[in-house]
Amino acid sequence: IHFYKRFKYSSIHDYNIILPVTQVTMMMEDDKQARLTQYLDFVKLYTEVHKENTSKRDANLLWKEKIQTETSEKLSMGDYMEQLALLKTKKNLQNVKNKNQDDSGVEFTCAGAEKSVKVAGAFNNWEPQSLEYNSDGDYWAKSFDIPPGSYTYKYVVDGEWMHDPSKEIVDDGKGNVNNVIHVEDKFTNKIRQLKEEIEDLKKQQDKPWFVESIDYQLCPKVH
Repeated sequence: IHFYKRFKYSSIHDYNIILPVTQVTMMMEDDKQARLTQYLDFVKLYTEVHKENTSKRDANLLWKEKIQTETSEKLSMGDYMEQLALLKTKKNLQNVKNKNQDDSGVEFTCAGAEKSVKVAGAFNNWEPQSLEYNSDGDYWAKSFDIPPGSYTYKYVVDGEWMHDPSKEIVDDGKGNVNNVIHVEDKFTNKIRQLKEEIEDLKKQQDKPWFVESIDYQLCPKVH
């Protein structure tokens, strides 16, 4: 024996939908779990962006005011997606800012040497300076504070002067091939990174929003 509960479904056409009570219960539980997951994800992202001690409380208030009011069990998906987009944008900008703060100079890297690697260029009057060996990655690297500008340079690998063919090179007209590096000032570097971040966000926003629909396997009314 099956017990059924009758619902009213309004769309372009009007149907009466008959569902088993057990299926209705499962649907309600699934919806409740989905809302809980969305709420927890929202609070997590909000607290990552806002470091204040009241961030969890603020996230809860924003959720109730903008996304799911106390008088409704349904989410406002438009407001939900809008708030997520704003939080993700703020988080990405914070990541860019932190990356700039952690930037400790211009890094030179070289792999394949057996004993030593040094770098010399116009930025240090062509006086070779040693790179440090990284045993985890099996390469040599070191960062140097270099003023903004363009500089030619070369590596001294195990005592032999050579350029890196995988990086930008320039011929000085005398048969010498050197690498060249362009160092931006911090302001220009930040502007460029922000532009790249904005372009990436635009690409993400241009993608159509997709909300997964649950297949309830509804039965049309039997006339």
